[in-house]
Parts: sequence; C-alpha cells; structure tokens
Amino acid sequence: MCHKHERGVSLIAAIFIVIFLAFMGIILTTYTISSAEEAGNEYLSTQALYYADTGVYNALTDITDDGNLDATSYTFANPTGTATIAVASHIGAIWVIDCTATCGDTATEKYGRRTVRVIFKN
Repeated sequence: MCHKHERGVSLIAAIFIVIFLAFMGIILTTYTISSAEEAGNEYLSTQALYYADTGVYNALTDITDDGNLDATSYTFANPTGTATIAVASHIGAIWVIDCTATCGDTATEKYGRRTVRVIFKN
C-alpha cells in the first residue's frame, strides 16, 4: 500500500546516494592525483641526491688523485639533470665541498634539488 505522502521518497534517497557517490569519487580522484604528483616529486628529489653524491665523489676522486681540484667550481650535466660542485673552503688538508644538484624542469617547477656537503681531510 502506497500512501500519497510517501510518493517520491525513494527518488530523493536515490539522489542523495548518487550525490554521495559522486562526492566520494571526487575525493578519491583528488587523492590519487596528488599521490602521483608526490611520487614524481620524490623521484626527482632522489635523482638529484644521486647527482649530488656523484658530484662529491668526482671532487673527492680529483683531490685524492693529485691533492688538488682542477677547478674550485664546475658543473656537469646530462639530459635529466645538472650538478654544480663548489669548494666552500680549503684550509691545509681539510676540504669543505658542496654539491648542489637539480633534476627535472625548473621552468615548470617540476624538479627536485638536493645539496650535499662533505668535509674531507686529505
């Protein structure tokens, strides 16, 4: 038995359910997109750390080979990133080497940057 005042209740309930499911879909989509961007940023940041480590390793190899750096500052690059090595200070046998590396596209602000500082006694 359907009373006149109960007509349309199921339609209203169905509309609320559809709105709720659409809202949940928007939330999940936003979460998925932000998680993917965060993973991409972490990847670029990790790549930059590897470049910075490589730059420090190159400088340390240069120092241990002949006791001196060929230059106090230099940059190496490849298609995915760059690393700039600079000697912050050199007092006697103690070297302070900074290497800043960047991976990604700095024009679009989708990049990672890391700096590694090593204090080395030769």
